[in-house]
Amino acid sequence: MAQLAQACSFFPALRLIKLAPFAVLAYLVAGLLALPAMLSVSELSTGMPRAGGLYYFLARALGPAGGTLSGVSTWVSLVMKGAFALVGMSAYLNLIVDLPAKPTAICLIAFFTILNIVGSKTSASLQMGMVAFLLGIMGFGT
Repeated sequence: MAQLAQACSFFPALRLIKLAPFAVLAYLVAGLLALPAMLSVSELSTGMPRAGGLYYFLARALGPAGGTLSGVSTWVSLVMKGAFALVGMSAYLNLIVDLPAKPTAICLIAFFTILNIVGSKTSASLQMGMVAFLLGIMGFGT
């Protein structure tokens, strides 16, 4: 679900300006396509309430190789999700300030890496500040 949320936030925003009448329909179709997978995982989680997520389910159904493949693919998807998020953030920053995309993305990688090394309390404080800033923009900026 995190991948869907990430995909819904960055890149389509620039395209939705042209496709505004069909935006709701596009999100409904995407949700309907994701619904069977979400229902299957919720049913498996109810039937086999164990830690391990998809690895546990696939290791029981397909053996250890299937579970390992699931774990590796989940890891790769999380790495790619972060990369797409940074590319999207640099694209949005490029709309505000004329900066080249690659150096901006590299600076964002360095910033978030240092932020995570410093600690989770600092990350949480920054996130709370960003949320307050965005809520202020939404409430007073429009």
